Amino acid sequence: MINLTVEEAAAVLGVKPATLYAYVSRGRLTRVRTPEGSRFDAAEVERLARSSRRALAAGGAPVGFASELTFIEGGRYYYRGVDAVALSRSAGLEEVTGWLWEAVRDDGSGPWEAPPGPLRAAGAACAALQPSTSPTDRWKLAVAAASSVDPLRHDRAPATVTAIARGLVATLVEVLPVAAQRAGGPASRSLATRLWPRLSPLPATAAQVACLDAALVLLADHEIAASTLAARTAAAVGADPYAVVLTGMSAAGGPLHAGNSLRVRPILADTARFGAPAALGDLLGRGGQLHGFGHPLYPDGDPRAAELLDRLRSTGADMDAVDALLQLAAARGTPPPNVDLALAALAHTHLMIPGASEAIFVLARTVGWIGHALEEYTRRSQFRVRATYMGPRPGEERGAIRSAAT
Repeated sequence: MINLTVEEAAAVLGVKPATLYAYVSRGRLTRVRTPEGSRFDAAEVERLARSSRRALAAGGAPVGFASELTFIEGGRYYYRGVDAVALSRSAGLEEVTGWLWEAVRDDGSGPWEAPPGPLRAAGAACAALQPSTSPTDRWKLAVAAASSVDPLRHDRAPATVTAIARGLVATLVEVLPVAAQRAGGPASRSLATRLWPRLSPLPATAAQVACLDAALVLLADHEIAASTLAARTAAAVGADPYAVVLTGMSAAGGPLHAGNSLRVRPILADTARFGAPAALGDLLGRGGQLHGFGHPLYPDGDPRAAELLDRLRSTGADMDAVDALLQLAAARGTPPPNVDLALAALAHTHLMIPGASEAIFVLARTVGWIGHALEEYTRRSQFRVRATYMGPRPGEERGAIRSAAT
């Protein structure tokens, strides 16, 4: 019987409502929308609860990493106790990286240069790629190549790991082809300044670089997201920093994670050409889905999206298509925009190369993956993940086997 409310189902399972919705997104629970709100089948909820209890009794436990990096509560998120949105207004990626990695507040002016050997290896490997290769696919090859010539990659000393990581982040920027050579722009050697001409053909202004830098800060970490779980698990079993980053990149590569913004940008382009109603109507008519809206951790709105969209407006970008889509989405009762919409808007309004929004996400999150690796190298987590078994119990499968054999 479909009669449990969100609160009742969450209570049966012993989880928060956000976790309940995560179960829905993973196909572990079925949600039915009613005029009174979401409802759940009591029998299905109880089956899942029993399976979870069996797993715990057999020695399993949910993965729980002890971390001091990011805290999410009340619609906000914090880096080591400091509001991340506020940090994005006052500090660049380099400074925030120092805070995440070493709990040090400085000007971020330490060395962020690509080491010659790893850069040459990464550049040689990427030279064989087609010009149309996406930035993130290019980076996977670059990370593997850079790792192969670094004799200190197995050194887990924090100072060595942070030096490797700074060099690797700089290498990732340097191996991207320059989109256009234009004079002018900020003279800073910040990562955002160096990244801009590799993503956009437009000449950089101080406001545009500041907006890109803010995006990198806002996305640097977000607790144990899917790619961070993968990267942190790799670090927990002793993987070197390059392998940790490559693991994170691989997990981030799906369309439901770092690549989700790539599904938003086309509708912004269609909105600019045909108007929001026509663009959305065509998308829905083809069986598509409007991505870039809603987030289970932020039911009242993703603070990263709100901040980045505000920063975009400060650049003087043409936001007509973005605003038209936002207005139409709000009129049809769609949840507030998330950071994927904001990243797609950044790429759309500044004519960035294909894959740019995903690249911004991945480069920023590389900083977070290294932060989690540093925690694991210092105090390695002990865990053994157990599956929540949903198949037949021993002896129950024989009839199915005989039926299949006949």
